[in-house]
Amino acid sequence: MRKGVKVLCMLLVLLVGLPGLNVSIASPSDVPVVTPGTDPTALLLGAARYRSFDNVNPPEVFIGVYDLGAGRPYRASGSATWTGQNDLTLVYDPTNNWLTTTISNTIGSFTTTYPNYFEAVRDLKFAGDAATASRMLDSLNYLQIQIKINDPAPTQVYLTGVTLDGSSLGDFHGVNDLILHWQVNEVDLSDGFTLTGTLHLTGPFKNNQEWNRVEIDFGRVDHQGPLHTLSRGCQPADHRYCGCRRQHHRQFADRLRRILSGQRDELVAHVGPGWDFRRSQRSSDCHFPGAGPVRHL
Repeated sequence: MRKGVKVLCMLLVLLVGLPGLNVSIASPSDVPVVTPGTDPTALLLGAARYRSFDNVNPPEVFIGVYDLGAGRPYRASGSATWTGQNDLTLVYDPTNNWLTTTISNTIGSFTTTYPNYFEAVRDLKFAGDAATASRMLDSLNYLQIQIKINDPAPTQVYLTGVTLDGSSLGDFHGVNDLILHWQVNEVDLSDGFTLTGTLHLTGPFKNNQEWNRVEIDFGRVDHQGPLHTLSRGCQPADHRYCGCRRQHHRQFADRLRRILSGQRDELVAHVGPGWDFRRSQRSSDCHFPGAGPVRHL
């Protein structure tokens, strides 16, 4: 037993010593637990996306069944006029069977509602199986936040004062030329939820609907607490190296997962979307970036 603990401690010390590494360990909590990255095991069922911050290319809002790519009838679109400071509210109401989001600012209030949510989840995610859809929606316990900024400084996109049913989740700051994610665990969303926060926008913004965006997704996971997450990003100048094939991410994640889960059940590892490897110019293998500063989640 002591030998196993010693090996685990040595492994964690080595991992923490990697530059730009962010390590979080699952722990029980009575309040929402927010950690960087996303959970690759999550079954995502709902989403709201805020976009088109240049106020030129509507719609500014998509809301509906994750991942919002199926179009109608699995998502609704809405218009809004963005200002520098925008109060957001996202509500899942299972009693009324809808998702709704409201954007309020000095110009006005803009609401987009997606009705018949259960039927849409049943049909798109579970091939019409109402029993399975009910079981999944009755066990919602996971939420994630994404901030994507493709424009360089001085463009800014960030959220402040974010709350989930009155519990503070904190502030979430985007980074130029990166897509950042955060996961929220230890929550029960099955009876519905209300998420609020203030979206701050500073341009200029490129005339492109998806170039910069904020997205909030929710669903369920089978485990308790956040996965042990390792996440690192790249400097904007390194983007030509970042984008290693997805299978390499999975292979590395599987190796870490086997190592950690063999020592302690609660320690499960994965490589989050923000963990980027450089691709060797002479092979398709992935390897860690060389020395130098690294942006990390």
